[in-house]
Amino acid sequence: MVTSRPRLISAASLTSTKTNSVNDQPNLTAALSLATAGLPVFPAGPDKRPLLAGWQEKAPTEEEQIRKWWDNHPAAVPAIVVGRAGLIVIDCDRHPGGNDGVKAFNSLLGVNGGNLAHVPMTRTARGGAHLFLKQPKGEPFGNGRGELPDGIDVRGVGGFVIAPGAVLPNGQSWRPINGTPLLAEAFKAGTIPELPQWLAGIIRPNRRPNGNGTDEYARNLAKMGATSSSRGQAYAAAALNGAVAELSAVPSGKRNEMLNAVAFRLGRMIARGWIDEKTVADALRGLRCKQIFA
Repeated sequence: MVTSRPRLISAASLTSTKTNSVNDQPNLTAALSLATAGLPVFPAGPDKRPLLAGWQEKAPTEEEQIRKWWDNHPAAVPAIVVGRAGLIVIDCDRHPGGNDGVKAFNSLLGVNGGNLAHVPMTRTARGGAHLFLKQPKGEPFGNGRGELPDGIDVRGVGGFVIAPGAVLPNGQSWRPINGTPLLAEAFKAGTIPELPQWLAGIIRPNRRPNGNGTDEYARNLAKMGATSSSRGQAYAAAALNGAVAELSAVPSGKRNEMLNAVAFRLGRMIARGWIDEKTVADALRGLRCKQIFA
């Protein structure tokens, strides 16, 4: 049964983007803290570009080398080599007048029953969020975003992110979100959760068009594009009704896989404002209960 779930970012955590730290070397301090926990770090410029050629291989965890780098680049911000750390980062961007990756990811959480209780999260300098998860077993994930909604990117093997604790010259910072585990502590303790299966399926989809209703929704959504709000709302309502009917007819042993696919499609409609999250969650909640107690 679906229960209450933590949100990605509370409104209070977005009210300020500047740090009041009295530490005169916050970036070096953050780099050393992460390296001590075993995370490979390297210096990036205020523009978030690496300051080292071959940063993927050079990023160390040794204090002496890190101090030398920051002696040479005192304004550098610490960056983490995500793949080498065995991590994958969900990068939710937030731009005024543009796509809202935070809202889109919250919608995906709502319809997929996601839980972020033990996930280290960083509020970025621009008000977005980084979610740190452990790479699942098997072939590691790279930087492909798969079928995630606009505004959400992925950093894995071959990628990096600016680390929590980083501070720009103008005072804007990347800081841990209140109520979430600290990245260094969680990494050292080995408690970072693995990328959930429902999210892995969106990033690396293995489904192929098979003519069923779920794929038809996706094709229609792509065709509609930027249509009027009323048409979008009507389409989303019809899609939800069709999905419920289709899922109800699927044998219980196969319902969960299709439910995840439908939840993702409907999540994109929520992000567009065509239907509200509660309506979708209420409609799918009964189906999840049937799956569990079938």
